[in-house]
Amino acid sequence: MHRLVQRAIEEFIIANYGSDVWTKVATASRHRMTSDDETHGQKVMHAASGELRKPYVEMWEDLGAWLARLEPMRRLLRFSGRDFKDFLQNIVDLPDYTRMVVPDLKMPGMTVVTEDEVLRILVRRRDPEWIHAIAGVVRVMADDYGALGLIWVEPDGIAVQVSDDCFAEARDFHLGAGILREGLA
Repeated sequence: MHRLVQRAIEEFIIANYGSDVWTKVATASRHRMTSDDETHGQKVMHAASGELRKPYVEMWEDLGAWLARLEPMRRLLRFSGRDFKDFLQNIVDLPDYTRMVVPDLKMPGMTVVTEDEVLRILVRRRDPEWIHAIAGVVRVMADDYGALGLIWVEPDGIAVQVSDDCFAEARDFHLGAGILREGLA
């Protein structure tokens, strides 16, 4: 697993559960930040799941949600659409955007299909970790856009049925807000 993902897992656990939990998880999983083991992140999340008594896939969904709530990530995600439905249609571009920043991160490709009232984000590699992490991102972005809908995980991806795209007031988003706030304008 990519070291950036390993680092995100570490930061997620520390931010949400504290350094003591991280120490227990790192010890239980024999965590090494320099590990090139493709399953290392899964081992760490399994250890965290056991320590916290939370389902393994829920840990990945929480990780995705935590990442999407980080303001720099949230801002990047909001560039993907003017509303939640637009964001969902454009989520297929996320792996390409990710590769521009982190070329060796192996994020799976996605396809979006609409069947009746349900939009499905099909993840090309049936990887439950990625599917659940992406589901966490989708849930947070629904809230961010003020959309109401049902979001559920399927074996090959995420299904979304949007009931109301303008259910609540969307979080404030301005294209240049970060630049103006930092005094760079």
